[in-house]
Amino acid sequence: MRIQPDIKVFAIVSISLGFLHFTSGTGTHTGNNGVGPFQNIANRATYGPCTSTVGAGTCMRRADCLAADGETPPGDCGVKGTYCCTAFLGCGGTAHLKRVYIEREGPFVTNCNHNIIMINENICQLRLDFESFLLAPPTDIGGVPMCLVDTFQVKDFQLCGVNDGQHAYVDVTPGTQLNVELSFTLMDRALNPALPDPQWRILVTQIECAPGAVTVRTGRDLIEDLSAEDEYTREPRVLHNQPPAYILDQAILAPRGCLQYFSTPSGFIESFNFNHGMGTYPGNMHYAICFKRRPNDKRITFTSLFFQLGFTILSADNEGYDNICFTQIESPGRSEDYLFIPQAIRQSFPNVRASYFCAQSLANTSVIATQPGPFVIHFNSDSLYEPQRPEIGFRMSYQIS
Repeated sequence: MRIQPDIKVFAIVSISLGFLHFTSGTGTHTGNNGVGPFQNIANRATYGPCTSTVGAGTCMRRADCLAADGETPPGDCGVKGTYCCTAFLGCGGTAHLKRVYIEREGPFVTNCNHNIIMINENICQLRLDFESFLLAPPTDIGGVPMCLVDTFQVKDFQLCGVNDGQHAYVDVTPGTQLNVELSFTLMDRALNPALPDPQWRILVTQIECAPGAVTVRTGRDLIEDLSAEDEYTREPRVLHNQPPAYILDQAILAPRGCLQYFSTPSGFIESFNFNHGMGTYPGNMHYAICFKRRPNDKRITFTSLFFQLGFTILSADNEGYDNICFTQIESPGRSEDYLFIPQAIRQSFPNVRASYFCAQSLANTSVIATQPGPFVIHFNSDSLYEPQRPEIGFRMSYQIS
């Protein structure tokens, strides 16, 4: 079942600092029998993530899933009485589910919006998993590659190009932010037939933080309230033997301020629109990439599979470290594209100690970082671009030990 656009407006929600009024892009709706968006339909009990025959979903009662315009194909839910609720949201649609796919389907449109409604007051992040993502690449306008032909936008984050397998986190203000809109703005292909046919399939997951001052109904409360519906639908009662959702979400909850977060001890990272070494990363990007650090972890090792960032001047003594990448005194016209890995040691002879890396300084080599505190690196791209110095990006493996 595909979630189609409908007419929705949510009631004015009173908060301690005033009033927040939400309306979707397609009309108005007062919620479910006058109940606000953080209650009733929004607080249906969920029982952990699952995988169905058509994609990722959330274990739920069948009636709850169908009422939220989801579908229940065969899946791997282990809690008796639950089904793997999987949903797909097309252009102009609205979703109230913990996990939902947004995807392009149907005829081409130049503007496509997907509206995600928070399921309760504890939602603090959205995780976007780009299973497939193809838009026109960044365009060099005025000397900087920017997403101008096609643009994906969520809050202040923009993206374009090829980004299959990437992910991103979006911060949400718990208790006051009612919805997040994910928008695509596309150039008309009838006027520009040489452009690639845009495609996207993005899994949007709402992540809960521990409850704050606002009291949220528990799954056990919900089961008691829905007992009459159980009798009506002839569905089996669900025994709430799972931890609260915010406990289950701890595995993917990113530290605040991280655009990307990797919770496994090893894996791969790459710049946006890397496109197998044939792309160009967008300009004016500034973001943190974070990694889960376990209690006994001492180091993180990065091994470069490809590395080519912008630069201005290289020398025999400095092939793309620190001051070459980020000058101590601001110097207009100098490139400041870099990957920042605090207190890293390059594993080659002689060993190089640096924190800022640009040009091809990490090509075909490894660096080890043993800094205290969280494992975090930063990527920065500026507003300068020179075609003779390709800004392709990076692809690296990482190992935490």
